[in-house]
Amino acid sequence: MENFGGINLNNMVPIPKKYLEKIDILTIKDEKYKYILSNQIKWILQNRLRIENRARNLYYLILNKHVNEDLLNRCCDFRLLEKKCDDYMKENNINEEEILYSYFYA
Repeated sequence: MENFGGINLNNMVPIPKKYLEKIDILTIKDEKYKYILSNQIKWILQNRLRIENRARNLYYLILNKHVNEDLLNRCCDFRLLEKKCDDYMKENNINEEEILYSYFYA
């Protein structure tokens, strides 16, 4: 099996849904890139629950500081990012329902 990339759960960030952009793979002209994206999507869909569970577990381990210092230092400050996202949403009148927190609200 080929390796098509990795998911760095340590870099999870909350994103208002309005800033997500869908990509239509069929419009991509680079066949090699299209092939890679197609395989990544297929793998993610097949492993979605496992990915979400690991993301949720990491999120809570980091919040509660139940990990070694090396892992803690490699991860984003989830609380700070959530606060900054909340501040941004208030400043820009974005509803809370529009935020994407799928990594711990699966």
